[in-house]
Amino acid sequence: HIWTRVTGERLAHQIASALRDALHEATLTLTSFRLVNLRHEFSDSLREPDGETIHGVVRYRAVTEPV
Repeated sequence: HIWTRVTGERLAHQIASALRDALHEATLTLTSFRLVNLRHEFSDSLREPDGETIHGVVRYRAVTEPV
């Protein structure tokens, strides 16, 4: 989740993009498991009821298997 009060949705989109660049299909080291794949599923943003805060949602799917 991303929350920002910077005017407009631009910052939330920039943060979501940076997360995707860092995590989509990343190779991560896990304890007791092997990461098969890590994929970005979706990103979305919406304005919170206060009218000022942008709430970004970023979802990833990680597939793992025991070592």
